[in-house]
Amino acid sequence: MFDPEIELQEVAFEEQKRQLIQIIAHLIDRDYHRLTHILYRIDVDENKLKQALMESDRPIAELIAELIIERQRQKLKYREMYKNRHL
Repeated sequence: MFDPEIELQEVAFEEQKRQLIQIIAHLIDRDYHRLTHILYRIDVDENKLKQALMESDRPIAELIAELIIERQRQKLKYREMYKNRHL
């Protein structure tokens, strides 16, 4: 069944992801040190990053964006588990 609310959320997510990719691409070109600092602060797994970069032909900014999103989702999941005491 079509749910317009879910459709709007998906469109908004894709737009935010596209913007994140653009920001990362800019940082790769202009301020790589800042990008590495951001990845460290977000706690993106360095080994996952290296593996993704070696194994994929996709744009680097896109790969990094997906790793950032994945890490943020993990954090939300852990916070929810902790909040609900389902450790």
